[in-house]
Amino acid sequence: MDEGNLSRFETGKYQNPKAYLGYHFLFNLSIDSPIKDLFYQDNDELIHRCFQLIEILETKSKTNKNRLRLKGLNSIISRLTEQQEKYEDNQ
Repeated sequence: MDEGNLSRFETGKYQNPKAYLGYHFLFNLSIDSPIKDLFYQDNDELIHRCFQLIEILETKSKTNKNRLRLKGLNSIISRLTEQQEKYEDNQ
């Protein structure tokens, strides 16, 4: 994301759900309720896709880059699962 889009995103003028989710997962920032509701409807699919990526990465060579990728995917799965549970408790 370039500086202009980042600025629009931070001031609320840029309404891109993918950007919201990217910031949410990469920096553990909160997201607005409408986007959150939309996101949690498809949460199981994202978790499933992360597990598929892990399976693929585990067949690759054990490089530092792949270890970091696996660590990142496991972190995302943990956050998705934790946030899904919190969301369901609040429903």
